Amino acid sequence: MEKNLLADKMFQLVMKRKYTCFFNYMAEGNEIFINGNFEKEILFSDSCDPIRAMLASDNVSDGGKPALSEYYSRFRGMLGTPAESDYLEILIHIRFEKGGEFIPVCIALNSECSDDGILVGYSGYIVSIAGAAKQIQKNASTVNNKAPFSVPDAMRIINSSEKAAVIQFDIRNFKNINQTYGEETGDRILDYIAANLKDVWGREAVTCRLGADIFNIFTAYDNEEELELRMGLVADKLQQYKNITYKFYFGVYFVTDKSLPLRKMTDLAALARKNGRDNVFNSVNYYTEQFANMIKNRHDIENEMEKALETGQFKVYLQPKVRIADGKIVGAEALVRWIHPEKGVIPPNEFIPVFEKNGFIQKLDEYMHRQVCALIRKWIDMGLDPVPISANVSQVYLNTNLPEKIQEIINEYDIPIDLFQIEITETYENRQVEICIDEFKKRGFTLLMDDFGSGYSSLNTLSNTRFDVIKLDRGFLGSYLLNERCKKIVSHTIAMANDIGLGLVAEGVETQEQAVFLDDSGCKCAQGFLYSRPVPVSDFEKMVYGIRVTV
Repeated sequence: MEKNLLADKMFQLVMKRKYTCFFNYMAEGNEIFINGNFEKEILFSDSCDPIRAMLASDNVSDGGKPALSEYYSRFRGMLGTPAESDYLEILIHIRFEKGGEFIPVCIALNSECSDDGILVGYSGYIVSIAGAAKQIQKNASTVNNKAPFSVPDAMRIINSSEKAAVIQFDIRNFKNINQTYGEETGDRILDYIAANLKDVWGREAVTCRLGADIFNIFTAYDNEEELELRMGLVADKLQQYKNITYKFYFGVYFVTDKSLPLRKMTDLAALARKNGRDNVFNSVNYYTEQFANMIKNRHDIENEMEKALETGQFKVYLQPKVRIADGKIVGAEALVRWIHPEKGVIPPNEFIPVFEKNGFIQKLDEYMHRQVCALIRKWIDMGLDPVPISANVSQVYLNTNLPEKIQEIINEYDIPIDLFQIEITETYENRQVEICIDEFKKRGFTLLMDDFGSGYSSLNTLSNTRFDVIKLDRGFLGSYLLNERCKKIVSHTIAMANDIGLGLVAEGVETQEQAVFLDDSGCKCAQGFLYSRPVPVSDFEKMVYGIRVTV
């Protein structure tokens, strides 16, 4: 989370005042710090969060409660959902002693979001403001990167215009600017953009700096081309401060429902902005209903993932690895499928990226590793001849402790280490990954480089690799079997891998023509729809052993 109300400069400023306190509310509990001039129980309670306690207190003047209540309602309504930080600063009267006089204070509140944009809590301060209100307001704006704007003016533009849009933009990798040039320079850049944005936009609009490096524009427009031209003008004029250049990313919500609260319109523009961050070729992204569905699906997945793991909704599916010459199954890759009791099968490409982002992938990986080891143990106990099974390890899970953890699971189930293989997707050189791979090798694991040819492959990869087996990516095969010249590239790659003793498995084999070419070129093992889709364990057992052995 970004540094905000508890920033050092603000802390030093407000602690000089007679009556001062900081408070922080998060899902895991409250934190309240008071500088010793009054007792906490005057305003706060251990039984509820700070704002709710102040609203119920007789020591907060009635005149300031409506604004406080409105902020609190917004916060509670959006807690746990995607939202931008919300800021409120009000001047009200508070009594710090029972039966004492009401004293003018400034209450500043800032709702806080997690790194993935989910509203998780708020922080704030109360400070006596006699003779210092203007200075506090100035510093709060600087420290918190906030700039107030007129909600009525923004709504006037929206309601009075035939066509209106809410635009939100930020600076790509702004934290790198702070790290390279210092936070003071970063603040100057933000002030420069805020000071010039309205003039550069060039037509009636409400512009503001919403928070951190995020800016909003509430504007009328005649057509989409005009909006694009004006956003281009903002980029041309404001994407450089002195000798420092940077890049804006815009999100646009075309106002189709003027009855929506302004905050909701802003959130929709924010969704568009966030969903465009990964596109380095296009700096403008427009809101569509698809974004809302994506966010809803993500939250549904996160709300149900723990229960799904506890109730065994994640199932091991196995895709056979086949010897091309005779079709014999010589191994399998373990893949996860989420079988939801109401929704049916949830595709991996919907939940795996979510889990990789929120860290749940570690739990799922360990669960899958245990399931695979238990399966191999069962086959051994039944007197069957197990084939090796390879299990995927997520890139975000790779660390120096992982080999030891997987070794412990293998020891727990007492299975031969050569029957449990590790698949890791090829990647750029990374010291931590290299250490992890070396540790796997020291412990005797068989390592498979997944998706070779999909991204970072090179001949240097083959010459220096610590992997035992290369899995040729389906895209590599698909694009390189188009003509004779391309086929030679594939054939020579296979030949080089064989020459230096690397095993080979071709993924995504779908036609007999592909299989024959691979076999002739020296790749003797394949997996793909030509042989079998990923199947439940019971179906795999029938394919390999000719009997159904799963209980």
